[in-house]
Amino acid sequence: MARKVNVGAMVAHDVFKLDTSPMQVVQIPLSQLLVNEHNFFTVEDVQELADDITLNGLYSPLTVCVAEEGKYRIVAGHRRRKALELLGRKDAPCIVKNYDGEDSEMVALIQSNLTSRELTYYEKMQAVVLLEKALRSMKERGVELPGRLRDHLAEQVSESASAVHRMQYIHKNLSPALLEALRREQIGESVADELAHSPKKVQTEFEQRLARGETFRAQDVKAARDKPTVSDGVVDAFLLRHIAKGHEAALYRVLHDSQSMAASRLIEEVKDALVFRGYMGGDSEGVQYVLTISGLEVKKPFQGKLSWSQIVQRLRGMVESGKIAPPADEHTPEEQTLRQLDEQMQQATAELPQVDGNGHVCVTGLNSYGVCGSAQCCGQPYACCMACPEPCNIRCGYLPKPQPAPVWHPYPDERPEEGQTVLTLSHNNYNRGNYAAYVYRAGGWYLPEFPDDGLMTVDVRWWSAELPPEVVK
Repeated sequence: MARKVNVGAMVAHDVFKLDTSPMQVVQIPLSQLLVNEHNFFTVEDVQELADDITLNGLYSPLTVCVAEEGKYRIVAGHRRRKALELLGRKDAPCIVKNYDGEDSEMVALIQSNLTSRELTYYEKMQAVVLLEKALRSMKERGVELPGRLRDHLAEQVSESASAVHRMQYIHKNLSPALLEALRREQIGESVADELAHSPKKVQTEFEQRLARGETFRAQDVKAARDKPTVSDGVVDAFLLRHIAKGHEAALYRVLHDSQSMAASRLIEEVKDALVFRGYMGGDSEGVQYVLTISGLEVKKPFQGKLSWSQIVQRLRGMVESGKIAPPADEHTPEEQTLRQLDEQMQQATAELPQVDGNGHVCVTGLNSYGVCGSAQCCGQPYACCMACPEPCNIRCGYLPKPQPAPVWHPYPDERPEEGQTVLTLSHNNYNRGNYAAYVYRAGGWYLPEFPDDGLMTVDVRWWSAELPPEVVK
C-alpha cells in the first residue's frame, strides 16, 4: 500500500531513516567529508559565518550520509564545512543518516537550504526544478503526495503556485548562457521571464549585449521581442498614415521642443494631441491594428508592437526630420491640402451651375422668396441675372468667370489607368471622408508602400490624378 507523506516533515528527514536508533553526533575529519555533487547552492562568502562560529560556536551539526571508501557525503552543511576549514578546524560534528533513495537525499539537501538561509532567485528556481524531479521519483516508487505537485512545491519554497510555474517556465525556455547570467545575478527575475518568452534570435541578441557589458531592463527585452519585422521607414509611414494623420499640427506643437519634458507627461500630451480616448483601430483586408492604453499592435500589413514611449520617440523623430512639419498660419501643410481638397470636392459634387449667354456662372441662385441675390444689387429690371441681356460681370462679385472643370472623377463610373497612383476620397469602417493615395490595379486599391500585398478594402467614391498624391502624408 502506498504510504502518505507530509512533505513538510521532510525537513526533519526522519521519514527516510531505515533504522530507529537515536541520532548520534560524531566527529568526522573534514578530509573525509565530500561535497555533494547535487548541491547547487552558493557556498561562497562564509567569512561572516566563520566569525559567528568563533564567537558563539557551531549551532547545529552537519548532516551527512555514508559514501564510498570510508568517506561521507554532505547533505546539509556545505557552508559550515567551508567556514570550519577557513578557521583551521580539522573535523566537524556530524549526524550520519541513511536515506532510502537518491531522491530522498535530494529532498533533504534542498530542504536544509530552504530553511537555513535566504536564497537567490536562481537557487530557488533550481530548488523547484530538482525538488519536482525528486518528488516525482518518490511517487513512482510508492510514496503518496495528495493534491497537486505544484502546490507541494509552492509550499516548500514559500511561493505561490503561479510563481512556481514561472520558475519552471524560465528554467525550461531560457538559454544556458542566460541561465548562467541569472545565476551570477547579471539579470533579474523580470528580465529572465521576458527573455524566456522571447525567440532564440532575441535571446542571442541579449547574450551578446551581456558579453559587451551592457545592462538592460525587462521593457528593453519586450521592445526587442515585439519590434516590427519591417524597416523603420515602413513603420513611420504607417504611423503617419493611420495614427498621426489629421493631428500633425497638434503633434508638432507638443514634440518640436519637448526634450526637457518628463517622459510620462510627454506621453499624455501626445495622447491629447491625437485625441486618444482609450482606443483607436482599423480593420480591413489590407490594414489591421489597434491602439490602446498599452500601445500599438499592428497585424496587417506587417506584424509588430510599439509601446507609447516608442510611438512618442518615433513621432518626435519625424518632427525632427521634417516629416511632421510645423504649422503654417496655425495649419500644417497637410491641413491646408485637405481644406483645398474639401473645397474641390464640394465644387465637384455640387449641382451643375447655371451659365448665362455671356458665360457667367450663377453661384447664388434664388433665395427662399424666389429672388436672386445678385439681381437685388442691380438696377436692371430683371428678377434673375440669367435673364439679363447686359454683358455685365461687375455685379457685386456674384458672377465670377467660368471655373475650370473639377479634377475629381467619380468612381466606379470613371476609373484610373492600370497601375496609376491617384489621390482618393473614400470611406471605411472608422473614417468617412478619408483622403489617401492608392495604386489602382486589377480593380483594387493598393498601398503605394506595399504594391504587392497591400490590398485595401476601401469604399472609394472619387479619385484625382491632377493633384500630386505625395502632398498628402
